[in-house]
Amino acid sequence: MKMSLLLQIYWRIMTAMTCTMSTKEVRYLQACIRLATRTTSAKDEAERSGVTLRHMRRLFMRWKEGGEAALVHRARGRPGPRKIAPEVMENAISFIKEELEGYSPAYAKEILAEEHDIHISPPTLRKAMAEAGIAVTRSSYPSHPASHLPGTKALLWHDDPI
Repeated sequence: MKMSLLLQIYWRIMTAMTCTMSTKEVRYLQACIRLATRTTSAKDEAERSGVTLRHMRRLFMRWKEGGEAALVHRARGRPGPRKIAPEVMENAISFIKEELEGYSPAYAKEILAEEHDIHISPPTLRKAMAEAGIAVTRSSYPSHPASHLPGTKALLWHDDPI
């Protein structure tokens, strides 16, 4: 009985579609194979894999039903929930090119939020502006007069009499 089960497992592995697995998922696969051949207990495999007994049983049932691909994280390949849609980013960049070129990403972010209801963080906007070729370096932003240059007056708080 064990030999036929091993052959079934080997056949399933060899005929399965190729899927990319992380190291953790490969460990889960190896644990499921050991569980299927009854060489160790679910409790031992759970401890070895660093998961709870319940989760190990859940992984084993998922593997039995769907094969190796069922152990791969289901969110792999999907965009993140905070990913900005390409159309929204294109609209923001076109507006910046037309009306806000030369301004800082922080100011452009405020205008986009107020006038177009587009909410993008300044670092993300800076990166998109750089990719579009319209990024402004920090040194070209309007700056305050430097207090160390001749002809400027600076308040020196530390020199105030006590």
